[in-house]
Amino acid sequence: MTNLKKASLFSLVVIILFSCGGGGDGGIEPPSDGGNPISNSGSSNSSSCTPNTITTPNISFSRSLDPLTQPQSSNQYPPYDKIIDYEGIIFAGMDDVSNDFVYKVTQTYRELLGGDNGMKSSWTADLINKMDDKSVLQRIIYGEYDDYSGDRAFDERNYPGFDNTHDNNPNVDVIGESKPIDKSGQVNEVIEHILHTITVLGFNYIFPEKYSYTNACSDVYLAMQEAISKGYYDVSSYDDIKNDSEIYGRIIVQEFAYWMIITGWDIKKDLLPNSAPEWTINSATEMQSLLPLSHALYEETVKDILKNPTSEFLLNLFPRS
Repeated sequence: MTNLKKASLFSLVVIILFSCGGGGDGGIEPPSDGGNPISNSGSSNSSSCTPNTITTPNISFSRSLDPLTQPQSSNQYPPYDKIIDYEGIIFAGMDDVSNDFVYKVTQTYRELLGGDNGMKSSWTADLINKMDDKSVLQRIIYGEYDDYSGDRAFDERNYPGFDNTHDNNPNVDVIGESKPIDKSGQVNEVIEHILHTITVLGFNYIFPEKYSYTNACSDVYLAMQEAISKGYYDVSSYDDIKNDSEIYGRIIVQEFAYWMIITGWDIKKDLLPNSAPEWTINSATEMQSLLPLSHALYEETVKDILKNPTSEFLLNLFPRS
């Protein structure tokens, strides 16, 4: 993992602790789905699981997406004051983040929803509605999480209103705007953490049985276990949080979902060709052949909801040099 990814991981753990202690709706609380709970070891007896079916939502929606606007200055979500509230997610940047970066992050999300072609299906509309109902927040910072320390550390003392923002606006990872000295990892930083937000705070509400982070019979959990058991997904880099089974279970599933999606899009080999040992499947064809559960989950859910943004689009927005 990169230092920024580790910092984001730490921030996720902190936010989970805030939500558990404060009783608010912040963090990544999934819907209650019952089912087969994940054990302390993170495994389950899959033979006791039954197939999870889905029904296409019968909702009226306009296929067209709203046009993008520039960030607005606002004190509604302290400490973030550069805001674009767009189609289910509140994109919120710190004061040292450039307006252009907040705009491009939101532009990436718009492309995932369908871009100029509009929403792919009623599932896309349902995803937007569910996240909008929850007031989902995507936090955007400059540099790395650890750069905000001392009198800039993220807490209520330094930023009055911080607790209220995070208690009432569910959020997962931060997205960091890279400093000029190193832009090589910017594209991965953006797409990975947007997908974390979408899967953790969107998919597990529209597919509560398929994308549960607490049910070992969910499709995403079973697909992850297949990848681990076959040696294609190595979760050893997360061993330092393994003592908290709830946090550990959620994080390894969200990371798996990210790898599954960018591999299904066939952009993984362009964005992160050397991701071993954590993930060693490089193409959609490989995933279909070697990880049939991952391929099936991608085909049944992701493919009909999110548009493949293409490597060309992403690297044009976030060039590596």
